Amino acid sequence: MKLLYTFLLLICLTGQGIAREKHPPEFLLGIRSGAGAMFSNYCTFNSTTTTYFRHNSFTVPLKLEVMFGFSGFRIGYQFEYRAAFISSRSVEFSNPALTDSTETYRRMANITGHYFIMEYAFFVKKKVWVAPSFSIGGFFGNFKNRDDDTKTSYSDFYSKRICLNAGINFEFTGKRAAFIIAPNYTFYNFREINNPQNGGGYHAVSLDLGIRLNLTRKGNTTGRTYYIIRRGHDKKEDTSEPPK
Repeated sequence: MKLLYTFLLLICLTGQGIAREKHPPEFLLGIRSGAGAMFSNYCTFNSTTTTYFRHNSFTVPLKLEVMFGFSGFRIGYQFEYRAAFISSRSVEFSNPALTDSTETYRRMANITGHYFIMEYAFFVKKKVWVAPSFSIGGFFGNFKNRDDDTKTSYSDFYSKRICLNAGINFEFTGKRAAFIIAPNYTFYNFREINNPQNGGGYHAVSLDLGIRLNLTRKGNTTGRTYYIIRRGHDKKEDTSEPPK
């Protein structure tokens, strides 16, 4: 819930005092990729000890999107494939009689997700938009030992595989396409099927670069009607170019 409240707060802060365009309907196809880091926290419990497993990894996401929009609000479907290259693991124990450890841990995680995504786009200046985004869905995939290539499926061992994502798109528009720069955060939650008290999650941060094609837009995107928010009331201006 904290992530949802943060997303709503971003919308309010971004929209305060910003000029926005009266959006025509949109049908968007997009692709994006990038790079970042992923950290995991996993806990197991027994009668005497709590054990904490932590992993660090380099991650590369690939995302495909289909979205529909009207008046700046967009909803749609997003497919994600994420490869995470795990390089180290630390183990900590709540029992002081046991010794903590850190080791090189050569594994690779492959995550595939299906998400519902929503955004709201705010006009900033000519050909520049800002769109906070939020998505929720489920994921599956596997992780494998990079030395002997043995694989373990998430669905065989984990339940409650829920994913939440929040980010901000900086969009630079043309006639039909938009170039996107998007910092974002993703949380992957999971619990053991046989021992529900054991579980954890992945925390991934990345910077995505992408492109979206608007199949409904014709001509230059700047020749529209603009609304300028001034002194608490709206002033409407009809112009072929944004106000200077």
